[in-house]
Amino acid sequence: MPAPNLPNIPHHLPIDLDSFGFVLREKDINGNTVKNRCGRDFLYYSLNFLFPQEFSPVAQYPKLIEEKNIFGYRLPSYLIWTGLSFKKVPRLLSNHNLEIRINSVLINSYFDFAYSLFSSKKYSFADAITTIKSRVDAGKIVGIDMAVNLSGLADHVMFVYGYDDENLYVFDTHQAHGITYSKVTAPNDQRFIMKLPFSIIEEKWKMYWNRIWEINPR
Repeated sequence: MPAPNLPNIPHHLPIDLDSFGFVLREKDINGNTVKNRCGRDFLYYSLNFLFPQEFSPVAQYPKLIEEKNIFGYRLPSYLIWTGLSFKKVPRLLSNHNLEIRINSVLINSYFDFAYSLFSSKKYSFADAITTIKSRVDAGKIVGIDMAVNLSGLADHVMFVYGYDDENLYVFDTHQAHGITYSKVTAPNDQRFIMKLPFSIIEEKWKMYWNRIWEINPR
């Protein structure tokens, strides 16, 4: 059930927000937020939604998943763009009878993943929002991957929880810089449930790297 301090979100996934496995992005040894882990965090939220006993803040959580190389190779932030940190994801999902598609491209290997990032079919803004809404309405996992800076060379993936007439509502693990979204949970609430206006998505969708991530049963 939605927490009392949240706005009314008329369309959303069947998630109990009080028991869902929200996590915070970890800090480095200098106390700075670790960068470029949004894809990892999206996959964690997706797996927590489907397998909360196996993937949770007390079982396998993002930092531990990375330390154990469960999704792929453990890489410094500046090499995440290579996609090698997700090399094991297709097999991991297959072992759970799942598949992942990015902009409709079925990801069976690391090479499929690289292709989907750099050469895949692109959605228009209207088609992207229509697809996201239909996924939420069907109770299925979808992530929105938005360009962040003006060059479109940096992007950020977020787990979509729901939508209303003007916004998406997404789960994050911190408040990422470069995205005009706002935290709808209270300031002292460690759940980063964010309101992302359609107007901001449309503005960013003019840039190059914008994608939709979907996880489905095989």
